Amino acid sequence: MEAIDVGKIIPAIACIVIMVPAGIGFILAGLYFIKKRQRIKRNGEVIELPVIRMIEDSSNVSSSDGNYHGPSYYPVFELPYNGKVYELKTETWSHKTKEGDRIKIHFNKENPYEYEIYRDKRMPFVSVMFFATGVVMIVIAIFLAIFFSFFL
Repeated sequence: MEAIDVGKIIPAIACIVIMVPAGIGFILAGLYFIKKRQRIKRNGEVIELPVIRMIEDSSNVSSSDGNYHGPSYYPVFELPYNGKVYELKTETWSHKTKEGDRIKIHFNKENPYEYEIYRDKRMPFVSVMFFATGVVMIVIAIFLAIFFSFFL
């Protein structure tokens, strides 16, 4: 039996040790977003609310290509529900929305802090992308484990 060159196997093990937990994390994040959307659909109500203010985020003003992309703006709403007022800041940015604009949101009546912009296509896409990225990372880790077990 030949001795295994530890210098060759350590990068493979390191890659697997990093990719599997990261893949599991991505899958769990994707499942969280999918479950959140299901709760909103199951217990949800659609309401139109005015944007009370815009929060500016200048962290993405420039990019690696050196071009100016401008700040992002996050709409903030106030949702009056069951005798309380909930302040909701969107999770997605907008360059077109302005203070005073009225936007439909779909919120969970059991937890009004769980909501999404009504008919916004970004959140379903994000959910699927997180889940798919996790699956791909785990498949690559398994492939690396098999590859290195045969060729080392």
